[in-house]
Amino acid sequence: MSLVDLVLISLGVSMDAAAVSISNGLSMCGQFSWKNALKMALLFGFFQGVMPMIGFSLATSFCEQIDAWDHWIAFGLLAWIGIGMIRSSGEDRERDESGFSISILLPLAVATSIDALALGVSLAFLHANILSAAAMMSGVTFIICLVAAYLGCRVQGRLADKAEFAGGIILLFLGTKILIEHIMH
Repeated sequence: MSLVDLVLISLGVSMDAAAVSISNGLSMCGQFSWKNALKMALLFGFFQGVMPMIGFSLATSFCEQIDAWDHWIAFGLLAWIGIGMIRSSGEDRERDESGFSISILLPLAVATSIDALALGVSLAFLHANILSAAAMMSGVTFIICLVAAYLGCRVQGRLADKAEFAGGIILLFLGTKILIEHIMH
């Protein structure tokens, strides 16, 4: 897997967390808090790094049995995640000033990283370096969430739907690319 592919996957999978970060940034309008934004970005980044490693570990136990189908599975998972992101891109998000408490952020971090868990399964089938991939996803998500919270405060949340939609398109593109590369070889 190339560095470009890894960066694109990281950007794509981080868009759910970015959309939530933009929405949470709305609750800070007028009083942007770097402390709250950092807490959220760290938690989201952590789970975006851990969840693919869990998915990768689960998949490697049965990877050899389905090696002939791995590219179809990777495509299916990426397409499923991407389509889900596109569908949910138009949904309203709740805006709550308590959005930065750990009791709110923890379930959001887990929920927005479920896609990364499924992606970890795909990465196992692609024989990717999971440590590099997880580190990239974690770092990209951290940066994106921090910036998204700030932008959410500044632009009143107009980017949340577009970010999630773009993430879905990126994942669909990468799934199709993987499928085509394996079919051509």
